[in-house]
Amino acid sequence: MVFRVAAPRFESDHDHDQDVKQSNRLFDLMSHEIIEQRLENLKRKPKWTQWLDAYVNKLDRDGHDDDEWTPRGGANVTAKGRETHGAKRSGFFSHVLWTIVGLVSMPFIVLLCVPFQRFYSPYMWPLGCHSPTSFLKQAVLNACTIVVIVAVAYWTLCDELPTRHMETNVALVRQHASILYLNLVHCAHNLRVSDDIASLKWLQTIVEGGSMASFEWPVTVPRECLGPILDALVLVAFVGLLLNFYSKWSRYAIFTFVLVQYTLSSPYVQTVWTPRPAITSLEPAYAMLDEPLVVTVEGDHLQPGGTVAWIPFWCAPSTYASSDTFFVGDCDKQFDAPFAAGVVHVTFTLVDTFIPCYKHPPNPLHPQVFECFDAFQIRVKTRQNIPGLYVKPNTITVELSADDTVVV
Repeated sequence: MVFRVAAPRFESDHDHDQDVKQSNRLFDLMSHEIIEQRLENLKRKPKWTQWLDAYVNKLDRDGHDDDEWTPRGGANVTAKGRETHGAKRSGFFSHVLWTIVGLVSMPFIVLLCVPFQRFYSPYMWPLGCHSPTSFLKQAVLNACTIVVIVAVAYWTLCDELPTRHMETNVALVRQHASILYLNLVHCAHNLRVSDDIASLKWLQTIVEGGSMASFEWPVTVPRECLGPILDALVLVAFVGLLLNFYSKWSRYAIFTFVLVQYTLSSPYVQTVWTPRPAITSLEPAYAMLDEPLVVTVEGDHLQPGGTVAWIPFWCAPSTYASSDTFFVGDCDKQFDAPFAAGVVHVTFTLVDTFIPCYKHPPNPLHPQVFECFDAFQIRVKTRQNIPGLYVKPNTITVELSADDTVVV
């Protein structure tokens, strides 16, 4: 049996020239078809942002990064491996431990590990980091998050930022925490549960198809208790943020809280939201010592249920806005009484000249502080200082003579 194989075709120079001419004729740059195609391509030319988005999406679909270095003999880290490693991240105590280790050993890591980081396999560092630089960044970010959460919690509880004196900060936190605890205990005693809930009358009404409009709220608390309850809930939220400081949502939450608090505490927002009160008239101008007095107070934006207190006229203006009653001093708010129907009842027990201070009713949304008005004063006098009111008592002189007789 004989097999015959055809010889390969021999291309002559003539055939090659014909192919070149054919290709040149097909790709003639001056032809109308090529010019129209180029114009269409220019119209469809994407922007550089679209090109970058397409490039990044293509890399995500490929599942690997060309710039990622893999050590010799090491397996390539796939997207699934990254997700598995990210799921193994530890919790609160592990992050605190590695944050402390990273901050303490930062100089050694920068000097000994960062220059040779390409010799380390990816994701061999703790906290899900793939390089010593990212580990140090994560440690610094964790430390900053903890400091911000603690500072904002201190500011919320004590209404001021912490100082460098740690003992003073701890004492102030204990003082405010004890006051908040006492307020919560007082509110717990004033908590009232509706009789309809206790007797399950509401369940019977629902079964019978009756109306629920006549029922009261299940639990009622006094209005002044809303502030302490809200403060306690905010502190509990801060504890939750502190226990999850390593997560992204906790950082977003604390950033949002600081932004909202800063916005609401600005003077412009406070003026628009709550107009500032003003006292325009005060009668009478003087009072008697240890005698009940009804003072007529006229002004703008004075709400019923507010509080009117008094301080000596010589107090510094820096003490006017102090709403704390647990600080003992000469400029402490004294003789405070509720404001209603344009009057306030007061009994002065000290001889001095006092100026009025007003505070809005309790509001859980924003704290209220006293505002004092030194343009109006009440002078407290005694009867000895007013001519015509002081009556000198009759005196009887008793003398004993030598023979023990009484001489008047």
